[in-house]
Amino acid sequence: MPHLDLFPPAGRVHAGHDKPCIGQTLHQGFCRCGIAPCRSQFVQPRALAGIAPLAAVALRPEAVLSHMNLGDALAAQGKFDEAVACYRRSIELSPKRVLLHNRLGGALERQGKQDEATAAYGEAKRLKAEEAVAACREAVRLKPNDPLAYFNLGVVLGKKGMLDDAIAAYQEVLLRKPDILAQRIVNNLYWDFLAYPNPQTRNAKRVVELIKQVMAQNPTIAQNPNPEELAGYASMFLLAGDIETYRQQSTRVFENHGNTQQTHTAYLVARICALAPDAQIDPSKLVQLAERAAQAKPAPHHLHTLGLVHYRAGQYDKAIEQLHKSMEGNWKAQVVNWLVLAMAHQRLGHTDEAHIWFEKAARWIDNPDVPKSSNSGDRLRTLYPHDALACMVLRREAEMLLKRSTIKRRGSATSNA
Repeated sequence: MPHLDLFPPAGRVHAGHDKPCIGQTLHQGFCRCGIAPCRSQFVQPRALAGIAPLAAVALRPEAVLSHMNLGDALAAQGKFDEAVACYRRSIELSPKRVLLHNRLGGALERQGKQDEATAAYGEAKRLKAEEAVAACREAVRLKPNDPLAYFNLGVVLGKKGMLDDAIAAYQEVLLRKPDILAQRIVNNLYWDFLAYPNPQTRNAKRVVELIKQVMAQNPTIAQNPNPEELAGYASMFLLAGDIETYRQQSTRVFENHGNTQQTHTAYLVARICALAPDAQIDPSKLVQLAERAAQAKPAPHHLHTLGLVHYRAGQYDKAIEQLHKSMEGNWKAQVVNWLVLAMAHQRLGHTDEAHIWFEKAARWIDNPDVPKSSNSGDRLRTLYPHDALACMVLRREAEMLLKRSTIKRRGSATSNA
């Protein structure tokens, strides 16, 4: 271990005293625990603040907190190499303690070792989730008839990416109390869907089955959908291939809120109803609704929605104009603009331009430079759920449109030959 310079050779604290000073007393103990001996057996007054952590490690080298506290003291002095060594030793002694991994991550970050810091923080997050799951399972064991205990278990399982187990816990809630937590279950499900670690095997149909079970037990949710909440789970119906339920819900939210003067509600309703073609709502009315939101507040997501409804109305040039305006703003979900641009250009016969925008979107989503086993590679999880789910829906539609056009073009070329 590198030399710990907490005992510089300055004036003696115990000058003239006939008993050995603390440096002499602890010297051998420090050596036993792997700390390089000090340069002097005497202590300078300003170094006294560092003696306690060193002394604790020397006297109790197997004590986890002793190493952590010494790491804290070293980090406070800017000695991050030594601090990291102390934190790693504390983790060796107690590998499941969340605080230690967070401390290690902080020291590594200060060293500029971002990848190692991210790994340490990730391990802390994983351990914290495991602790939460264990605590909630114990609560269920102690109160097997308490719906809230099962709900809390579902929440932590969903955040951990254990979608099937979360759904099972929510089903237990519905068996015991189908009304009180119903809306919260629906709201959680699309977050849980996105938290699932493997994008290729996310099961939208299982999520939709439970949403429809909740709606059947609580008809108010289906009859009077809340725009803020429906904006999240409307996409789930489309991803599961349940077009009919999507159309029913979009029609109801438009009937209930189509004349709203509230900017945010107007934006939400227009976006929900434009997520898929043939939503059975007059596109010109959706344009009016989206224009109301964009004129009141020309935010990127409002302008995107206006571009999307222009596309649904067959106004492709206007769609492209609004989508480019949206791209001028600061919005993490620009990928949804690229997907609609791909479709609009394809409709206008701009095949090469369409493929450029689609390939840009696909590359951003797939993030091929990051290993598939890495959760950090799933960029959709960095977006707000409304945007991430809309991205999945629009990518599927754009992919099918471009594929059909390619097949049609090849067929035409073959027949002409």
